[in-house]
Amino acid sequence: VKASFTTKDGTVAVDWKRNGDTVVINIELTGKVYGKIILPNGFAFEDNSCEKELKTAEYTVYKLKK
Repeated sequence: VKASFTTKDGTVAVDWKRNGDTVVINIELTGKVYGKIILPNGFAFEDNSCEKELKTAEYTVYKLKK
């Protein structure tokens, strides 16, 4: 899935791909865009956090085991 959104401060472009219980998210920012990525309950990044500052990067998200 791919999407982008242009604001007055720049553009956020996102693509993601699911592989079983893992999702790889690629984010590309232009301009002075800022924000946070906040995952829903039951999911975490590789470092077990559920919140990251928005920046150009690749993130891997895992579904937590119950």
